[in-house]
Amino acid sequence: MTSAPPAAQIYSLSEFWLDAKKSKLHPAEAALLAAVARGEPCEIAATCPEEKQTENYVRAEFLAFLARGGSTEAPVTEKGICLSGAWIERADAPGDPDGLDMSGAQLRRNLVVCACNIPELVRLSGAHFSAVDFGSSKLGGLIADGLNAYNLVLDEGFEAAGPVTLDSATIGGSLRCTNGRFLGQPLALSCASASIGGNVLIASGFHAAGEVRIFRTTIGGEVNAAGAVISNEDLGLTLNRCKITGDVYLTKEFQCSGRVNLGGTSVGADLSFTGAKISGDVRLYRTRVGGTFFWCDVQEAEAKLNLTSATIETVNMDAQSWDQPSEILLEDFTYKAFTSLREGCEGAFWLTWLEKQPERYLSRDFRPQPYEQLAKVLQNMGHEDEARQVKIERRRRQARFNWQNPPAAASLFGRFLRYLGNVWEFLIGWLIDYGHTPGKAVLYLILIICVGAGVFQVAAYQGVMAPTSALIYSQAQGNGFIPKECTANWTKLAGACKTAVPAEYSEFSPLWYSMDVAIPLINLRQQEDWGPRVTHYDSGERHMLGWWVRLWEWIETLAGWLLSLLFVSAVGGIIRRE
Repeated sequence: MTSAPPAAQIYSLSEFWLDAKKSKLHPAEAALLAAVARGEPCEIAATCPEEKQTENYVRAEFLAFLARGGSTEAPVTEKGICLSGAWIERADAPGDPDGLDMSGAQLRRNLVVCACNIPELVRLSGAHFSAVDFGSSKLGGLIADGLNAYNLVLDEGFEAAGPVTLDSATIGGSLRCTNGRFLGQPLALSCASASIGGNVLIASGFHAAGEVRIFRTTIGGEVNAAGAVISNEDLGLTLNRCKITGDVYLTKEFQCSGRVNLGGTSVGADLSFTGAKISGDVRLYRTRVGGTFFWCDVQEAEAKLNLTSATIETVNMDAQSWDQPSEILLEDFTYKAFTSLREGCEGAFWLTWLEKQPERYLSRDFRPQPYEQLAKVLQNMGHEDEARQVKIERRRRQARFNWQNPPAAASLFGRFLRYLGNVWEFLIGWLIDYGHTPGKAVLYLILIICVGAGVFQVAAYQGVMAPTSALIYSQAQGNGFIPKECTANWTKLAGACKTAVPAEYSEFSPLWYSMDVAIPLINLRQQEDWGPRVTHYDSGERHMLGWWVRLWEWIETLAGWLLSLLFVSAVGGIIRRE
């Protein structure tokens, strides 16, 4: 905001006399003049006046005269100016928007105007004071762009009907606005490109009817907005592109009906939203937090939480608070650890944690970085199982994304290879969780063997399983004759037919046969000696059950090779898990 030029300098006390004898001022002015000369406070009343009276009236021009150093007739001591309980207004043009104009004043002493009512605008642009204190005062507004002071106090009942701007101000100590009311709209408090050496206190009792904007400002202490209330539908608290050495507290039922924006701000210590109530978006885009980001016990946060490209040392959160925002943006959000994790933070909890992202980031515009970051942190903290589940979910969503968004292939063969690659991804995901759980391949193999054992047992009872070697006939024991009932159903080998075959011939076992079929590189001699007959022994016609058993045998063989290969590849690290 562009400030008005300084009012004309008044150098003589004589210009303020009210009578021809040059001996009379307003009572409050005379009291102030005497107090300033003695270096004492001037208390006109104990509280801020609600109306202008003869006893409490001080001309704005007179106060500005003293604030610029007075004169030899009206000296201002090293104690500066301390006035309370006065009504301050311009005499030549009451209600003038320029109001109390102390722009450019170089008093370099204290300016304390407490519990005073100044219905007009107060200007301190380019002024230099040791400290400025408007505590408990009511102002029409405050323009203090370029102000240089050690402390600026706007607290304990301070009220500004118009905007308060502190752009390019230099405050060596603290900016205190606790329990102050800033009613300017749409901008209630502005502090852009300023330097504050101490704390910014806009804590309990602070109320702003418009935006609180702190932009490109260096703050040497903390920002404490615990219990503050900011009522503005669009822009609420803007703490943007600032460098803050200490903590930022938006806690203890901090309430903001508009957006909270800390984009690009560097916080040297903790950033806390504990107990906050926020109706608008919370924007932490590219925010850097050197301590802990507290997102726990949040009372209300129904809009978006944007953590895109934020860099935070540690995160302290709970499930209820994380579930508050409508969606959470986590792309390129980096952090090192979680602190004070609650019970129940298992794999399902962390997958739900990630699913607060926008739906498009989980499907058609998939972003893998949040999954990779979370898995890395959980693994570093010793939560191996949870980290593995996050990695598996990341690969599943990546595979689904690759299937739905294939890159353009230059040739038909390239498209075919891409298709095979996608099928392979789904296959290893389904069977061994992309190499993270190779034991699943063993379990599937055992299941197939058991199913196969049942199939071959039924086939044997139906006379489908038969010897494969001709030697069983040529070397038959006894008279070389094998009973007809044995050839019709070789499962009888375990009984009456057992003596009709060579002693060294393997006895059929459904379980061992299924293992021989499914497990490569082993030979239990079951497949070598036995197999399903595909024709009837007597008529030579096709044996349909035998054909189905043979088909199952082929399927079981292929499945056994595949599962064995996947198990060995996963254990040996051939399949890339990441």
